[in-house]
Amino acid sequence: MDTVHNGQLKNLKNLASSLRFRLFLLVLLAILPASAVVTYTGLRARSEDLPWDLSVLFLGALVAFGATWAVTTRWVLRPLSRMVDATRRLAAGDLEARTGLAAERGEIGQLAQAFDEMSDRLRQRQVEAGQSKALLEASEAKYRGLYDSLKDGVLMTDVSGRILECNQGFLDMLGYKKEEITGLTNQDITPLKWRRIDGGMIKYQVRPKGYSGEYEKEYIARDGRVIPVVARVWSINDGRGGLKALWGIMRDISERKQAEEEMKTALRFLEIANQRKGLASLLREFAEETKRLTACDSVGIRLLDESGRIPYAAHVGFSRAFCESESHLSINMDRCLCINVIKGAANSSLPFYTAHGSFYSNRTTGLRSVPEEVKGKTREVCNTMGYESVALVPLRLGDRIIGLIHVADHKENMVPLPLVKQLEQAAATVGVCIERALAEEELGRNVERLQAANKELEAFTYSVSHDLRAPLRAINGFSQVVMEDYGGKLDDTGKRYLHTIVSSANKMGQLINDLLAFSRLGRAALNSESIDMDSLVRDVCREAEREAAGRCMEFVVGSLPPAQGDPTMVRQAVVNLVSNAVKFTRPREKAHIEIGARVESGENTYYIKDNGVGFDMEYYGKLFGVFQRLHREEEFEGTGVGLAIVQRIIQRHGGRVWAESKPDAGATFSFALPREPG
Repeated sequence: MDTVHNGQLKNLKNLASSLRFRLFLLVLLAILPASAVVTYTGLRARSEDLPWDLSVLFLGALVAFGATWAVTTRWVLRPLSRMVDATRRLAAGDLEARTGLAAERGEIGQLAQAFDEMSDRLRQRQVEAGQSKALLEASEAKYRGLYDSLKDGVLMTDVSGRILECNQGFLDMLGYKKEEITGLTNQDITPLKWRRIDGGMIKYQVRPKGYSGEYEKEYIARDGRVIPVVARVWSINDGRGGLKALWGIMRDISERKQAEEEMKTALRFLEIANQRKGLASLLREFAEETKRLTACDSVGIRLLDESGRIPYAAHVGFSRAFCESESHLSINMDRCLCINVIKGAANSSLPFYTAHGSFYSNRTTGLRSVPEEVKGKTREVCNTMGYESVALVPLRLGDRIIGLIHVADHKENMVPLPLVKQLEQAAATVGVCIERALAEEELGRNVERLQAANKELEAFTYSVSHDLRAPLRAINGFSQVVMEDYGGKLDDTGKRYLHTIVSSANKMGQLINDLLAFSRLGRAALNSESIDMDSLVRDVCREAEREAAGRCMEFVVGSLPPAQGDPTMVRQAVVNLVSNAVKFTRPREKAHIEIGARVESGENTYYIKDNGVGFDMEYYGKLFGVFQRLHREEEFEGTGVGLAIVQRIIQRHGGRVWAESKPDAGATFSFALPREPG
């Protein structure tokens, strides 16, 4: 605007000078012709008065010139001077400058009015410019705040990689200050292996397309840490189709990378845990995998034993002498860092303990100078053996600490906190694996005990089947002889006693047979195939009707889906349940027995419902036990083994059996079998 003002001032000055010169010429042109006429006339009239006439002519010309000059000054020069002054003030920045001549007539008035209008327009433009500047500054402040508040890093470089601009997010990501990063290049803060990738992105994506896709790279932080990021880059053109600069957005993915590494570690440890090996072999593999994970010299796994000592159950890299010197430590009498971790006495407020109760130090020599009241009593054996980096991570079963993972290296800074957190994740897997391995070992011992018990049961069964059958046969045989040879000599009481002996012997024989059948079910091979349950049940019902000839009975058999199992065993279960229904409906004038099925998720459920005497559910716990009876023998015969046989058959097929009843309101027995072979 100053340039415009100066130009206008110069134009007005030139105009004023031009007007003065033109007025002067006008006066001369007005005076000279008149003077010439007067002079000519006077000379002709009387030449003797020539000097006087010339004087008069000169004075007249002078008066005319003065009058003309006065008029010019009043009506031309003064307005022009005021316009020049107003223009000078306007050029100096006074937008309130006015000529005060807008009311004048003629060209001067028009010129003054044009000047005032120009001044008004300049003032309006200045107001608008001020408003635009304020808006621009507010907008710039707003977007600068947004730019700097972005958590993602924003970076701008020239074509050579020199850093031109970056936001606070980028500075925070790498730990730099604004003045520290000025003058650096993108290459200075990028690891060598990623520089070629950056160059390839610019060459093959940014230059031809104007932008790149997302890609991973790394930056070097001010403290030397490597920061993984996801980057995307755009081009800034110079207006002639050339590349002027680059800008990009970088997102720190350290947490994601850490999570990925933790997941990989967890998967590797789970793979080891899923191997069906003994506890010693598993712990050895865990120690070797931990050594690969940490790249440390030595790794050991220590388990707390019943006496309170924490010997090494597995180790890699530690010397035998070192392990032997540490294994005798006891939580009952010793105090050291290992004992603190095992006992859960780690103070998480101290810089060398984690919230999870782990200890770690990347320079144990420095730890020696820490007062004992701060670090606790420690024997500092690791440092004595030259281990500078040490981590002790507790192994837990639920809330109980059962041991620890011991990691050590002779170099410094080998167990940073992120790695210790990975070890804590791995320790959780190791703890579960130890729990499972211990449970499997206990299960193995239980299986051995069960096998021993089964052998004893088989021996008992053999004894029953051979040693007891002979006396029973003798009782039956001699009772029969007595009845045949001496029956006539016995009175009714003697005969009744003899019949009781024979009946008891027969019952004992039946009990032995049922017991042998029940025992054999546990050892018999199970041959699974598809069973036509409809045909099987109807055949069993016909046999039951023949055996209960003379009774009024009604069997209602619904649609029964096929079952999967051993036909012989499943038939035995159905026979026992139908026989039960037939027996306990005997007091009814008409027995009603309904057999049906339901198809449910993954299994078929079959039921046998009767209108018999039922039973009290209070005694349900005895229902499927061996030799258990819910009714008196005088009312209903039986040995109390039939339902126990049903339960063993169904359970061997991977199914389940249950019953529902009320006294004198019938009973419903149900069993479910999987539709697929177990």
